[in-house]
Amino acid sequence: MKKLILLLVCMMSPPLYASIEQGITAFENRNLPLAKSILLQQNDKRYQKPLYLTLIAVKDGELDEAEEYIKQAIELDAKNAEVQFTYAKIMAEQAEASSIFSLTGYIKKVKKEFIVAVELAPKNIEYRVYTYKWGLIRLNYGVNTTMRSN
Repeated sequence: MKKLILLLVCMMSPPLYASIEQGITAFENRNLPLAKSILLQQNDKRYQKPLYLTLIAVKDGELDEAEEYIKQAIELDAKNAEVQFTYAKIMAEQAEASSIFSLTGYIKKVKKEFIVAVELAPKNIEYRVYTYKWGLIRLNYGVNTTMRSN
């Protein structure tokens, strides 16, 4: 019985040698608890760690936590279009969930960050389409355009 428990504990805990790439793989395999555990153990100073922690927080419905992580990613790589686009999408979700008093501030951030993402990656059609849809649909028609999937 003790061996079985030890085996289960070893299987559930991330390996000591785990890397950012293993955390990303766990995320892509939808094993969010393992991905988060691996990523939090890393001392890596690249933008990927906070970016994937952001995506995990969003999937967990923790928008405030996601906002903090994506700000860390921006500090590490402000010229990364994916980071800027993810920040814009989080601000859009925060705007949708905010009070009337906070809404204007979030909308300004959404607009600014979408523009930055498109400027950094002008050929990225997804960024352009999402920017257009969110701006046009959300502001004019009030349609929910959240980034959560699943």
